[in-house]
Amino acid sequence: LRCLKLCLEMVDKLPGEGDCHIKVFPSTLLDLPVDGLEELFKPSKRKICLAIGDQEFAEPLCLKAHIDKLKELGVAIGIDRVGSGFSSLESLFLLEPQFIKLDKGIVKKCESGEIHQQFLKKLVKVTEQIGAKTIADGIESPEHLRLMEECGVDYGQGVFWGMPTPFSDKP
Repeated sequence: LRCLKLCLEMVDKLPGEGDCHIKVFPSTLLDLPVDGLEELFKPSKRKICLAIGDQEFAEPLCLKAHIDKLKELGVAIGIDRVGSGFSSLESLFLLEPQFIKLDKGIVKKCESGEIHQQFLKKLVKVTEQIGAKTIADGIESPEHLRLMEECGVDYGQGVFWGMPTPFSDKP
């Protein structure tokens, strides 16, 4: 919880513009009372996007009230690492995220054959049907980018565009 609070305090202090994506575990949200979310998620000049991590299991229904309140407060919701871990179709349908972040393992597997590409295309269709956007993590080559574009993925991130840069190295 302390980490989330620190991240939220830093949102308006970050250089540049754009959305601010913060990864959060389900247990962190569940530790907060729903009626306390408004105090924590104060209005910001940036759009806050919470990516719900899947490293721990949580029933999507347990998160529903928290997610609904966050959306009411203007926070965008995403499901992180879809395609691995505990993420499930139930999470996609019950929580109705605005984006899903595809696990980098899916990107890698798409190199190895048509069956993985077909899986990804179907997952993208499901995502479109719930009104969410897809973000592919782990794009490391022109081939990865081509495959993600062919499968209909909306956004990508990875070292193909450059290595992560500390804020202290800004020009």
